[in-house]
Amino acid sequence: MAKAATNNAPSTVVVADPYGFPIVVVRMDNGYLESVDTCLRKTRTVSFFNGALTSGELNSLVQPGTEDYGLERTNGGLLAVPGAVPLFINGTLFGAIGLCGGTGQQDIDAATAGVLAIGGTLTP
Repeated sequence: MAKAATNNAPSTVVVADPYGFPIVVVRMDNGYLESVDTCLRKTRTVSFFNGALTSGELNSLVQPGTEDYGLERTNGGLLAVPGAVPLFINGTLFGAIGLCGGTGQQDIDAATAGVLAIGGTLTP
């Protein structure tokens, strides 16, 4: 949240378990109400793919004409936009951290800062 605050982007932060279920949901003052659902969907996307990709990396896979077109509308609603990253601890997928409120890059940077702040990594 500290990184999001430096971006002047009132954000929602979600930490989800490896199955996409929320462990922590925090909405900063003035954060948009819709950002809670958006952020939950971003972290669910990372968990759905077992941390093999970020929520933004799914975007190119689900474009019209691709084999996986429409995939983001499955499994309770995935979201193919930047902002959630995997959280690995000691090589094991712990879950995902996602942000919603800034630009895609700001959300990625803040989520990555969260992973690193707790001693996690983005890869196994």
